[in-house]
Amino acid sequence: MFKRLLVPVTKEGLPEMALKRSAELSAMIGSRLIISYFIDDTLYDDVGEQVMHVLTEHDKEMFQRNMVRTQEQVAKRIIKKNVAEILGSRPEEFVVRKGPIPETILGAVDEFEADALMMEYGSYDLLKYRVMDRSTVPVWIERHDRPIKRIALFLADTRQSDRLIDAAKALRSATNASLRSYFIADPKAENTEEALEGVVSSRRIRFEQVIKERPESSIREIVNENKLDLIVIGRMGKKGYFHLRSGFARKRPCSVFLIN
Repeated sequence: MFKRLLVPVTKEGLPEMALKRSAELSAMIGSRLIISYFIDDTLYDDVGEQVMHVLTEHDKEMFQRNMVRTQEQVAKRIIKKNVAEILGSRPEEFVVRKGPIPETILGAVDEFEADALMMEYGSYDLLKYRVMDRSTVPVWIERHDRPIKRIALFLADTRQSDRLIDAAKALRSATNASLRSYFIADPKAENTEEALEGVVSSRRIRFEQVIKERPESSIREIVNENKLDLIVIGRMGKKGYFHLRSGFARKRPCSVFLIN
């Protein structure tokens, strides 16, 4: 499924659940795990401007370099050690990258040829949305530390069927979980039934339900009723992230594997 899994770490805190899940998946699937600590060096530009009246340009540059250098030292001496404690072993790859976030995270995806990102949910963290919006690879948002026992696939676009179905089946096989599949029909689309029949026939998949109205409410109900641990889903226009923003996420934390 994915051979190189990238886990971003920032100064906001260690994504402990994401790190543990990435180690678990890496062991199950055999993917290479890359841990990257990101330093937003643009944060110190504003600080420099605020004290510009007492600093020369040279002093300002020195101040900014020292702040970034301190973060680098903390990452290599402390963060790396903490990551190893969470993983239970030294990370295969631990790298430090500097630059504006999320651009640097997305750049690291290309640099390390990662084919999936593992991030952790934070209720007030907009970073995940910015990364998810622009990521060219699937993004896993970890929400809990339970074993993955129940997975659901939500397919809204038959053009995405191969990628989503392959990912869902691979995860089912790796985790030995149950898998239920649902189709989200677009009421404005033509030949939806015909396209769906083609997917069912070619991929030998059975859909538990065709969701025709209010997909947000339907998915919330399905997540809660089936006590799902993970949903595999593609983008659904501007409402693609409701499963992270809405109230059900607090009542029944469910991890999300988003495939753009």
